[in-house]
Amino acid sequence: RILDSKNPDMQDIIEDAPKLVECLDDESRKYFERVCELLDILGISYSIEHNLVRGLDYYSHTVFEWTTKELGSQSAVCAGGRYDGLLEQLGGDGFASGLAFGLDRLAKIYEINGNTVNDSVDIYVVNTGAKAFSLAAKLVQNLRKVLNVCIIQNCDDSSFKSQFKKADKSKAKLALVIGESEIEQGVVSIKYLREEKEQCSYSLNEVASVLKDYFKN
Repeated sequence: RILDSKNPDMQDIIEDAPKLVECLDDESRKYFERVCELLDILGISYSIEHNLVRGLDYYSHTVFEWTTKELGSQSAVCAGGRYDGLLEQLGGDGFASGLAFGLDRLAKIYEINGNTVNDSVDIYVVNTGAKAFSLAAKLVQNLRKVLNVCIIQNCDDSSFKSQFKKADKSKAKLALVIGESEIEQGVVSIKYLREEKEQCSYSLNEVASVLKDYFKN
């Protein structure tokens, strides 16, 4: 934790210390590059903080903090990371990640930006494969800017069948589908989950307009 020290006498040592990104193995480097790639796709600005550390050894891969300029000196809104090591210590197998929000700060930012809480799901985005995930993430980001609806994107590698079960369980009105065929054709399919309507496909440029018209009703 010396990298996180605020002791003035330690700053020269910290400045000369190796950068964490220079000490990654191949697996960690690929993971980190993928995280940065997805942030770039979503248009989320970020900076690499070489001295951002966690005090517990079970953290793995990326740790992060979300900050804002809207709350003055209280800039940190959320912090977390990935901690596969904790899962292993508890006898599990796989990956784990988590985060903690400052709920009062989050609520204040929400209020500042004129938002209201919508606790019902309107659109569930089904996608499979790395290319589809990247495209879906960017699409969701853009749709949230123009639609006043709740959109959830599936973020695991489960099958289409499993994802549609989740979409149905969420009580979403629509499912947006992006798979290999959609990627090849440059379209997004819309499946109506609560109405007897035929599934339709639209170009990426048309989707927002179609959804706007749908949610006017």
